[in-house]
This record gives sequence, structure tokens and C-alpha cells, in this order.
Amino acid sequence: MWYDVWAMYQTYSSKPHNQSLSAAENIPRFLKANALMMVHHIVAPVVYGPIILVSSNTPLLTVLLLS
Repeated sequence: MWYDVWAMYQTYSSKPHNQSLSAAENIPRFLKANALMMVHHIVAPVVYGPIILVSSNTPLLTVLLLS
């Protein structure tokens, strides 16, 4: 989950029109431009992780590694 967000930010910040900006300017712009994707990457593991854990009796470590 966090690796995906970091990789998306690195791709976003490497575009020519974003390279001249500082991180303090770039991060809020990235979050605003990709708000729905950020919601997806946060909500999916937080909501569906426990559902999968409870419904399938899967060990917690397995669920954490898959999210």
C-alpha cells in the first residue's frame, strides 16, 4: 500500500513541470491531483483487510502482506 503511494509520488514529482517545486509545494498538489487514488489505497486495506481476516480466518500476517 505505502510503496504504491510512494511510487506514484515519485513518478508525479519527476515530471518536468513539478521538478522545480519544493516537496512542501509538491506533496499537497500530488494529493489533490490524486485524491481518489489515495482514498482507494487507504480505504481498501483498512476496510477490506479486517473483513477478509474475520471472514476467512486468515492469519493477520498474511492479510498485512497482501494489502
